[in-house]
Amino acid sequence: MGTNIKFFNKNLVGSGCTFTLTSALSALARSLYDRDRRTKLVSVGSNDTTDEDWVIEFGSSVTFDRILIDNHNIKSGYIKYWNGSSYVDFTSAISWSANATTTNYYELSSVTTTKIKIHMVTTMTVNDEKRVGGLFVMNQLGELEKNPTALNDVDFKEASQKNKTSNGGSLYIFFGKKFTCKLVFGNASVTDVALFETLKNRSSSFFVYIGSGNTSNVDIGLRVHDIFYVNYTSSFNPNLKNQNVLNIGQKLEVVLEEV
Repeated sequence: MGTNIKFFNKNLVGSGCTFTLTSALSALARSLYDRDRRTKLVSVGSNDTTDEDWVIEFGSSVTFDRILIDNHNIKSGYIKYWNGSSYVDFTSAISWSANATTTNYYELSSVTTTKIKIHMVTTMTVNDEKRVGGLFVMNQLGELEKNPTALNDVDFKEASQKNKTSNGGSLYIFFGKKFTCKLVFGNASVTDVALFETLKNRSSSFFVYIGSGNTSNVDIGLRVHDIFYVNYTSSFNPNLKNQNVLNIGQKLEVVLEEV
């Protein structure tokens, strides 16, 4: 797994999928793809002797090579894909036996399938309900050869309303927040400049994984669960490092704003 910033296409888990769940309520399956890790899909009446299976059918064949499962409490279990006759392991296999990590990111050999299954046996807290706060099934669009010189203007812009009460107090309503940042490159390679040109020309949103799945990152915005669905909102602006010298890398600034 590379350690540089990665970019992915849209989450294939979405409203067009069919969810077959052992006990969790299918009406709440949106919690898997609403991009809010605080909302979770939860089993009903499960325990460590009652397995829980969640089958996600995509409606048609899809191809992907990355999975991120976030804010979950699975201690033992697995995720497999349907090969047309049975559920089989990915390469590399996604399997838990004594897991204590609430977010797991997997880079897989590309597969084409119509459905996947999450099989949950035990939880990190004994006899707890099975919970998952986010499931991302994606294709990687690219990974930078070299990380930016600087990560600037990181902000979680909020939607809120502030008013004063009749007695001079504060009334504050918080509706949510959205991530934005600027990636600054003082010496971007030809390959990385071409990747950003491709992202700009897509004319559609994509995921950015600034922390690249590195579990040792603790800074906000770079943690293993910090993945953002963004638009590339600045212009595509590669400039020569030196006005009169070619083929030595380019300067570039990229502004990304969460959808």
